[in-house]
Amino acid sequence: MTVDEHDADLVPLSDRLAVLLIARLAIAASVIIAVGVVGDVVVDPSGTVELAAVLYAGVTTAVELTRRKLGWRGLLAVSALLVVDGIFLAFVVGQTGGRDSLLTFLIYFHIVAVTLVASYRTGLKVAVWHALLMVGGSSAVVAYYLRGEDPAFDGAAAFRASTLLVLAIGAAAFSSLNERGLNHSRRQIQSLLDLSSDFEREEWPEEICAVLAVHVHRRMRFRRALVVAEEGGRLIGAVADDAACVWFEAPTSAGEAGGVVAECRRTGAPRLVRALDPSADPLVDRLLPFAHNVVAVPMLANGAPVGVLLAEWAGGRWSGLPASTLATLVQSAGHAAMSLRTRLLLGEVDRLARHDGLTGLCNRTEFDGALERELSRAQRTGDPLALVLVDLDHFKAVNDTHGHQTGDEVLRQVGAGLEQLVRREDVAARYGGEEFVVLLPGVDAAGGVAFAERVRSGLREAVDAVALTVSAGVASYPENALDVDALVGRADAALYAAKRGGRDRVVASDVSTRPAVVADAG
Repeated sequence: MTVDEHDADLVPLSDRLAVLLIARLAIAASVIIAVGVVGDVVVDPSGTVELAAVLYAGVTTAVELTRRKLGWRGLLAVSALLVVDGIFLAFVVGQTGGRDSLLTFLIYFHIVAVTLVASYRTGLKVAVWHALLMVGGSSAVVAYYLRGEDPAFDGAAAFRASTLLVLAIGAAAFSSLNERGLNHSRRQIQSLLDLSSDFEREEWPEEICAVLAVHVHRRMRFRRALVVAEEGGRLIGAVADDAACVWFEAPTSAGEAGGVVAECRRTGAPRLVRALDPSADPLVDRLLPFAHNVVAVPMLANGAPVGVLLAEWAGGRWSGLPASTLATLVQSAGHAAMSLRTRLLLGEVDRLARHDGLTGLCNRTEFDGALERELSRAQRTGDPLALVLVDLDHFKAVNDTHGHQTGDEVLRQVGAGLEQLVRREDVAARYGGEEFVVLLPGVDAAGGVAFAERVRSGLREAVDAVALTVSAGVASYPENALDVDALVGRADAALYAAKRGGRDRVVASDVSTRPAVVADAG
């Protein structure tokens, strides 16, 4: 007979054993009071029950104090005490009237105490032990030796043993339900704490979506999980199933259909869907094909939706979803929403710190860092690198004639036009005032000139606020310069040459890094 140690106990073992010691001392005190104080009610013919109770209290106290010093090595003595409890109570009942003893209630008290304080499994074992002592005739044998009674089978004792078992089973059932509920709540809380900890370790919104999808699939036992969020005009997210967890990115238009995702975002309330409509949710249908029993939960941060969690319940087509599971799902989505909103805000702050607020292009600081990195990479790989400086012709006259609001609109349109012309690996920035710069990795001087010509003609069409022309200067590594300062200086000199030459033109640097070849006059 052992005291069960559960992996999800809410109360430490030492505290529970301390409560059991109090229960044992209460039993001993009850026996002493019943026999010694009101002895006319509870009779002890042998006169040994009171002494046994004192010894029992002393032994149990000594064992508990010893256990605290020994730690886990003292658990065997604790288990042995449960056996001693049964023997002591059987002796007390046998000595004070057997089946007619008024102290029989102490056995019921002991069973209930062990069941509630230790565990329902231990309570059942203790009940069986008491029943064996009772039915086996311990009390009857004691009575035989004391009073010469025949220790034949006692039906009343068997009935009381049965009531012990019924009581123990009932107490164990209620204790088990209570324990399961508490353990379930503890696991949910621990799961949410672990989830929040996982969120704190991630830096990118896509990673937060992936953490939530994996959590719902693996820890909450959903068949599949999909997280859809919006960032900077695009949809991002992750889908998790038994095979893997996959990130995805899609244009915002892919989620514009009026399906469960749109309804969840609009209402801010969870939805249970037996089967998804492919025409209403084309993106969801591609990521969760043939999904049924889907729970859609809005991801709300301070009441504002930042995304939607869709989870496919692992039960049958018509199986119900437990309310506690839905509540945990909503809480998980809420935690993810707050983390996602924080990352999105931090990303926006970082973007604003690295980009020009008017044009949306990189600012001077970000461009300088990119230029250092790209030139260092070009020096390692031997690839060319072109730099194009662009200046708006007569921009001061635009501000003076049309006002600064029109000038700002021109700058915004120039920024949008450059974003349409550059490649993904290119870096376009506002260099200062009405001057812009574009860095072209892997492009030589001729390619830089060709790009600058496209910029010159493209911006003329992109800007409709006023009639606009631009001048551009081009320099490249390693043809015109070998370091950052020289590269910028060569492009700047070429730009001023374009302006001096009449503007609305592209000029490439004529400085060469190759040594001049001097012909031999002889």
